[in-house]
Amino acid sequence: MSYQVLARKWRPKNFNELLGQNSARQTLTNALSKGRLYPVLIFTGPRGTGKTSTARIVAKSLRCQNKNSNDEPCEKCEDCLSISNSCHLDVIEIDGASNNGVEAVRELRDKVSYMPSSGEWKIYIIDEVHMLSNSAFNALLKTLEEPPKHVVFIMATTESHKIPPTVLSRCQKIDFHLLSPLVIKNQLEKICEKEAFPITENLLWILARQAEGSLRDAQSLLDQVITFCGAEAKEEEVRRLLGLSDPQILEDTLKALILGEEIKILSMIAKLRQKSSPPKAFLESLLSSVSHLLFLKKNPSNSPPLLPLSQEEIERRKELISFISYEQLHFLFDMLLKGEREMSLSHDSELVLEVLLLRVCSALQIEQMIPFSPKNQSSSKSLSKKTPSKLSPAKKNSDKEDSKFISDPHSKPQTPLLSSKLSPKNSSLSSSQSQKPQSFFPKTSSSEPAQSKKPLSKTPNLKTPFTDSNPSSLDGSSQSPALNPKESSFENRLEFLDHLKKKDPLLGSLIDQLSFKRTSQLEFIISIPKPFSYLKKKLEQPYIKNKLEQELSLFLKLNQKARFLYQLEESLEQNLKQEKEKQEREELLKKAEENPFIQDMKQVFKGKIRSVKRIDKEREEL
Repeated sequence: MSYQVLARKWRPKNFNELLGQNSARQTLTNALSKGRLYPVLIFTGPRGTGKTSTARIVAKSLRCQNKNSNDEPCEKCEDCLSISNSCHLDVIEIDGASNNGVEAVRELRDKVSYMPSSGEWKIYIIDEVHMLSNSAFNALLKTLEEPPKHVVFIMATTESHKIPPTVLSRCQKIDFHLLSPLVIKNQLEKICEKEAFPITENLLWILARQAEGSLRDAQSLLDQVITFCGAEAKEEEVRRLLGLSDPQILEDTLKALILGEEIKILSMIAKLRQKSSPPKAFLESLLSSVSHLLFLKKNPSNSPPLLPLSQEEIERRKELISFISYEQLHFLFDMLLKGEREMSLSHDSELVLEVLLLRVCSALQIEQMIPFSPKNQSSSKSLSKKTPSKLSPAKKNSDKEDSKFISDPHSKPQTPLLSSKLSPKNSSLSSSQSQKPQSFFPKTSSSEPAQSKKPLSKTPNLKTPFTDSNPSSLDGSSQSPALNPKESSFENRLEFLDHLKKKDPLLGSLIDQLSFKRTSQLEFIISIPKPFSYLKKKLEQPYIKNKLEQELSLFLKLNQKARFLYQLEESLEQNLKQEKEKQEREELLKKAEENPFIQDMKQVFKGKIRSVKRIDKEREEL
């Protein structure tokens, strides 16, 4: 007796057994119960999602003479059994790949007009209908538009874009979708119970993930595992059979990347060489694991269940997410994704993977992501010893993100520009340098000369730029006296805009036409016209707001981080264009005042310059 594979043995026989296709099931059951079944149906969707099986269920629902109260086939009559075995005279299944010519369609068109040998309906099921030639489709058009009353056409395809629009317009299209890993895992578990094959939950999840949404592929993989493993399935053997990476090496590599253990990364590279693991498959598994950590970081309970993982795998990953911040996980994922693209362009994928692992391990220790200090060094050492009470600095300082910069995960991290200020050579500012930033800082009283001239290198408790041990210093309430009206206008905003556009043109374009106002040493207000209120929501996004504050603090050389506030106004007194024109007029006036000829004229006529105007050189020559 020939063996019947699991995919055929466990294919759905009625609509209740059709998994993961709720919209298709509801459409067809309603059409059958109300007598509104369209004469030409086309089922589209990925492979292994139940298109042909659904076509047979529709055929049984039309042909069965012993339907139950819900209009479902009985599965016992001669019509139902013969349709399930693909041997019914009036249910004709045609392979579109091998019958794709005009002659095959002409023969079908001639036989369509004949009445069924028994019953009321004659059903044509055409699989892979997109394989028909253009001539064959054109020959079938008239038949599809006006089929005989006793005929129903059901066509199935995985590539609906290859079907001419003239054919699609004559059909009722029903889409089939990929199944979720959870649905596939539950169905495989049910099959294993019926087949009396012992298997672990981890292995079921592995098969469900490998199937990639196709239930038929999952059943075929299970058939292969049963044949290969015999009486009992072992995870190591199944992974070797499917060509998957060793889970222990994968977890150890991920942990070494998170903790920054470069020596351990080298040992992992050596193990990968010994195992001869495919580099691309290992990197894909690493990317998938990082994505799982991202989901668990935001949803530790996995409710609703979004991850195709067993409870044991989830618990192992929860141990890792306590050692890394959410921003670092995004940074790690972006670097691995970029490495995957580079791997596809390289001839030596193994070399790309090894260098990528070392690069990622070093990048996560950059000061912009994890500020360097002896305290952080001791924390990282404690993590390598699995001390649960000592977590990484990113975890401990998660509530203090406003006191440090948030780096852009899509850009290269930048080291804070503080080293030049802290060097012995720059311990005191020269007279020429000290004059420039005076327009940005409030004037101090004469009773505090020592404090105003205190070298920056001797500032106590200064660990990172724009960070103060006193949080209240950020709003300028405790250390920043009120500015006078001249200083509050922030006259250097044009220079700041030019500086910002050079570093980040996209960010500079957002505030190009907006007005600035300075309310304290560290607080600035950006006025936004009401017609541009959408900019307020854009500028209040955490990353953009922090980036602007970071650039302004660096531009003004502040010891603490500046802060932006946004307000809407009916109309602005001056826009940026007017301000530039005003600045240009002032520069021209200054140059005119310095001109020797004009100075002589002023002395002779005892007059003054009322206005200046720039004349185009080309017009002047004419």
